[in-house]
Amino acid sequence: MPSHAYTDPSVWEAEKARFFKRSWLVVARADQFTHAGDYRTAEIAGANLVLVRGRDSVIRAFHNVCRHRGMWVADGCGRAASFACPYHLWTYDLEGRLIAAPEMERTADFEMASVRLGPVQCEIWEGFVAINLDDDAEPLAPQLEDLRAITAPWNMSDMVTVHEKVFPISWDWKLMWENAIEGYHTSALHKTSAGEAIPTRLSWVSEDRDGGSWSDLHHPFAGNLPPPPLPDWPAPLPGLPPFVNKEMVFFHIWPCFGFYLNAEKVTSYIVEPVAPGKHRFVWRVMIPEVRTREPGFEAWRDYIAERIDVIQSEDTMACRGVQKGLETGASQPGRYSDKERAIWHFHRWYADRMSSEVMEGR
Repeated sequence: MPSHAYTDPSVWEAEKARFFKRSWLVVARADQFTHAGDYRTAEIAGANLVLVRGRDSVIRAFHNVCRHRGMWVADGCGRAASFACPYHLWTYDLEGRLIAAPEMERTADFEMASVRLGPVQCEIWEGFVAINLDDDAEPLAPQLEDLRAITAPWNMSDMVTVHEKVFPISWDWKLMWENAIEGYHTSALHKTSAGEAIPTRLSWVSEDRDGGSWSDLHHPFAGNLPPPPLPDWPAPLPGLPPFVNKEMVFFHIWPCFGFYLNAEKVTSYIVEPVAPGKHRFVWRVMIPEVRTREPGFEAWRDYIAERIDVIQSEDTMACRGVQKGLETGASQPGRYSDKERAIWHFHRWYADRMSSEVMEGR
């Protein structure tokens, strides 16, 4: 990838138009909307959104923009019976319908029944809530049928989120994403935190993912054995395939959603693009709900949270350094290692959707 693709603000505008506004972007988990009225707001790719579970139990997404003057109608997250714009108190129900518009009775040709919050395509895949800003976008699930066959034994749809942490990032989103999808750096950057258990030399990526909507990264355990369990470590989930005892497997769905499978949990990491040189990197840890009531759950969860902080701090150092190097103008792209095959898959996907003018810096 040419250096200017990570430093030129105009590239962001092209990315936003060519795939952030056309791709499925994961923004939450369905278990974070347990009751009618549970809502979360999201700012992604220049759009301000509100997601809410309706009284009919359906999770929907809307533009968080009042149809009167453009003010937001929801802030943060919580539970609400309706959404009232704080500017003029236009109020919308959980399905986006306008149900109150004070002092509009004498306005000619105003029909409250015809006014709704702008809908946004919303789909739940394996418990992950994804949105697409393109009204004509093809459904997500059919694009991931082959991946669904692999992940089925984990029953991710029935899992609950036990840890979520958002890291505000001030460098190009692609650097964070590329770091997340390759195993080349593990032995060096994560030498003490993870590199001994999943060394670089053993990592590999399937060769047949080029041109698809997702790729993988396999991290076999050193000695072909999983790391020794800690006290109170949860037992493996039942019915999982044998490979979980030999390796961690990461899956990456373009442009910026990934997760990895373990014997006792699923962990996701998501890039939420915000603006040129700014994004959020979101970690979530998911397990079956019944396991939250087992002895030792809190200690295990806190340990996993600490591990994520350590891994993220190590990755932050590297990504920040790469960004600075790219900004000098002296960086020249080098050859990919075979351990970086997933980056090659991603770059091919990226280049297919960008114009030659953008890629060449014209």
